[in-house]
Parts: sequence; structure tokens; C-alpha cells
Amino acid sequence: MTRVTQSMISRTLLADLHDVADRLARTQRKLSSGKELERPSDNPYGVSRALQLRDELGQTRQYRRNAAEVNSWQTVADTALRQVADHVLRARELLIQGATDTASPEARQAIATEIKARQEKGQPVLVGTVSIEKSEMLSEFLTQQGIRHEVL
Repeated sequence: MTRVTQSMISRTLLADLHDVADRLARTQRKLSSGKELERPSDNPYGVSRALQLRDELGQTRQYRRNAAEVNSWQTVADTALRQVADHVLRARELLIQGATDTASPEARQAIATEIKARQEKGQPVLVGTVSIEKSEMLSEFLTQQGIRHEVL
């Protein structure tokens, strides 16, 4: 049987108090600094995991920036395609208008004005007619208006 003396009790109690004070001081440092890991030696696995998570967070932020950039490019492309579709539809309308035998001089003038406006914007326009004869008449009219064109 071991004899427990008063000095052994005191030493054990002081050692326990010292350990508690150390843990309290570490906890207070963590709270005041806002950091769980102060040194790599505190928790090597925790430090490596924290670095890994920081790297993954950086990658996630980059993915978000990339996604925002892609959305921006997609919006630009959609807008451009929508404008192209609008121009194609308008060219189709001009094609149908020019193809009718009943186009009046005013209608031809309106077509010529629109063709000229689109050429100034750099937009090609295709106008069709129902016959070679009508194509030549339209070509002559466009030439008189000073509109550059080709007859196919």
C-alpha cells in the first residue's frame, strides 16, 4: 500500500492547476487571435487540412469568376445571334417584297432605301425577284440610286 502524504496531494493539485491555467491561456490566445491553429506544431494534420481547404476555397472562387465570365460571353453571343436573326428575317421580308410582280415604284424606293441603310451598316442584303427580267429592272433601279449590288 502506498502512503499518500499532504505534500503529494499539494504537488498533484498544483500540477493540475498549472495544466488548467495553460489550457485556459491557450484558449484565450485562440479566442483573441481568432485562429484555431497558431503553429504547425500545434496540430500538423489540422494545419495541412486548413491549407488544403484554403486552396480549395481559392479554386472555388476562381470557378465562380470563370462562370461569371462565361455568362457574360454567353449574353454577348446571344445578343449578337439575336441581331443576326433579326437581320435575316428582315432580309427575308425584303426578298419577298422584291419578288412580287406588283411592287410599286414607292415600294421599290423603300427597298432601295433600306438596302442602302443596311449596306452603310455593313450588313449584306439578298433581294430576289420572280424573273430575270424583274431582276434586271431592280438592278437598273439600284444602279440609278447609286447602290452597289450584284445580280445573280
